[in-house]
Amino acid sequence: MNKREAQAIETKNRITQIAIDMILNSNFNNVTVDHICSKANVSKGAFYHHFNSKSDIVVEIYKNKVIDSYQVENKIYQSTSSIGKIHETILSFLELIYNGGIEIVKQVFIHEIQTDLKYYISEGLIVFDHLKSLIEDGQKSGEIRTDLNSTDLSLYIIKFSRGLLYDWCIYKGKYNFIEKATKDLNLFLDSIRKL
Repeated sequence: MNKREAQAIETKNRITQIAIDMILNSNFNNVTVDHICSKANVSKGAFYHHFNSKSDIVVEIYKNKVIDSYQVENKIYQSTSSIGKIHETILSFLELIYNGGIEIVKQVFIHEIQTDLKYYISEGLIVFDHLKSLIEDGQKSGEIRTDLNSTDLSLYIIKFSRGLLYDWCIYKGKYNFIEKATKDLNLFLDSIRKL
């Protein structure tokens, strides 16, 4: 990497970090590109070289702090059952998203609605593929129902878990998300058990 490329990465990281701090300490709508540029000491041209809009920064935050940082390889589970492993996987992923703060979560939802980018439900994402694998293991062992395939069951679980985050946003984060998500997820996962 040459000096110019390293400088570009440093500028993008500085813009992103300053924007994160500003968004988390304020309301997304109160933070402007001008504010970000001023605080990061960069021109608007530099900002738009790296991002199309301030919404793109939220996506960058989500991708870096959630999607790219989520690890399933060598994951150590407390549970030995497939449903228990699914619960731990989804809850740990939800916790990563939740830890980003309500403003980031809201803006990711808005961005997904306004664009064709789907960061949470796409096949090929490490969480989706891992979840599908856990379901297939549970189907083979007779623990999880087989009248629906692993892709459909993965989508149902992800839709439900996305709904948990959405509900938390609607209530403006006024309840303990992890505690409620743990209970609700347990109830929901009972529906995929083989009878």
